[in-house]
Amino acid sequence: NMDLPFELKALEICLDELALDFDQRATELEATIKPAIERLAKVVRVQALDQMRRLKTRLVALSTQVTMVCTALEELLEDEDDMFNMHLSAKEQREADLRRISVAISEDSEEGYSSDGSHSSDHSIQVSQVEMLLEAYFMHFDSINNRLQDLTENVTDTEGLVNIKLDAHQNRLLSTDLMAAGINSINYFVTGITGFFAMNILPGGSLLA
Repeated sequence: NMDLPFELKALEICLDELALDFDQRATELEATIKPAIERLAKVVRVQALDQMRRLKTRLVALSTQVTMVCTALEELLEDEDDMFNMHLSAKEQREADLRRISVAISEDSEEGYSSDGSHSSDHSIQVSQVEMLLEAYFMHFDSINNRLQDLTENVTDTEGLVNIKLDAHQNRLLSTDLMAAGINSINYFVTGITGFFAMNILPGGSLLA
C-alpha cells in the first residue's frame, strides 16, 4: 500500500518473481522428495537411491540460492546508508537539495538553514520504505529457506537409515559367506578322509598295515 517510487516498484517486482520461482521449486521438491523418502524407508533399491541422489543435488542447489538471497537482504537491512542509496529518487533529490543549500549558505542566506529538520525526517521515511519492502521479502525467503532445511534434515535422516540397512545387509552376506566357507571346509575334510580310507582298504575289507 506504500506509494513507492519507480526504482522500488521495479525492485519489488524482481523480488516477487524470484520468491515465486523459489516457492514453486521448493514445492516441487517437497512433492517429490517425501514419497521418495517413504519408498526408501520400506525397500532400498538402486533406482530409488539414484533418484534420491539427483533430488538431493537439486535441493542443495536451491538451498544455496535461497540462502544467498537471504544473506544479501539481511546485510542490506543492517546498513541504513545502503537502504537509503537504494531509494534512487530520494538520493537524487537529496543531492539537489544539498547543492541548493550549499549555494544558499555561500550567499549568507537564511534559506539554507530552514530545511535541515525536514531533510532528516524525509531521510527516515525513505529508509523506512526500503526497510519495510526488504523485511517483507526477507521473511518470505527465510520461510522458504526453513522449508528447504527441513527437507535437507529429512534426506539426511533417510541417508542414515539407508546406511544402517545396507550395513545390516552386508553383515548378513558376510555371515552367509562364512557359513558357506565353513561347510565347504567340512566337505573337503570329509572327502579327504573318505579318500584316505578308500585308498587304504584291501579287497577283503581290511586296512593296509
